Amino acid sequence: MSGADDIEAIMDANRRFISQLQMETEERRQRESEEGKELREAFARAEAEAEAKAQAEAEAREAIARSIAARKANENVAPIDDEDEESAYYRRKSWLI
Repeated sequence: MSGADDIEAIMDANRRFISQLQMETEERRQRESEEGKELREAFARAEAEAEAKAQAEAEAREAIARSIAARKANENVAPIDDEDEESAYYRRKSWLI
């Protein structure tokens, strides 16, 4: 074997090694791309769930506020007219008979 054949053999081995490294790198990029896609989808699902939960909580707070307002509105009942006997009975200043 001559020096040129040795150099040629080394270059072939180097090409095979570089080709193998490129394939491994491409496979790794593909896997990372798939994992990244899965992570983005999981993040999007988590955001949607958090938004739905926040909206449900806001609706619950609004319903509670409406309920409280309705109860407060029903606490004070105005008499129908000033000459109502029952109204006069309950509005008297002294309860001592």
